[in-house]
Amino acid sequence: MLTTIKDGQCLTSTRKNHDRGINMHVVTEVQHIVIMAEHKLLDGRDIEKRFSQIKPLRYPRWLVVLMVGLSCACFCKLNNGGWDGALVTFFASALAMYVRQVLTHRQLHPQINFCITAFVATTVSGLMLRLPGFSDTPTIAMAASVLLLVPGFPLINAVADMFKGHINTGLARWAIASLLTLATCIGVVMAMTLWGLRGWA
Repeated sequence: MLTTIKDGQCLTSTRKNHDRGINMHVVTEVQHIVIMAEHKLLDGRDIEKRFSQIKPLRYPRWLVVLMVGLSCACFCKLNNGGWDGALVTFFASALAMYVRQVLTHRQLHPQINFCITAFVATTVSGLMLRLPGFSDTPTIAMAASVLLLVPGFPLINAVADMFKGHINTGLARWAIASLLTLATCIGVVMAMTLWGLRGWA
């Protein structure tokens, strides 16, 4: 729902919005246009023209999977998970990110998406830790494999909105982030219970 004031009249519009993830290139471009409009550097026609020129910058899916796997593996290594833990985390988080992309492409509800993805990440990392070669691997690998599901942007934006005085918007974003976190926890607990995995250390 969007409400704006034009020529002294208040206009409210309601639209349905599908969750397509966050594209920081688009967010940055929109923020830049809004700041210029607030400083009266653009008129209505310029704003409309600039908005129509915004094209989302998208990375190949395989590259996103690879980089998410590497980033989670690095977190594991930095937290004394060792190279074996980093390897477990890489495979678990990369596979989980691929599953998340597939579910997002099918427009599955975000909470269900997060729950299934957390289940996959915990299952893969937990079962790999049972293999003979990884029997002494720290279980931090299981925790690191679900880091791709931390709802950082909704939480940051929630706090930023509340500091700016947009309390309702901030609380709504906080609630969404909390539900995503709860869904992640449910997925992790389901996997650990189903497979009898040892807990995080």
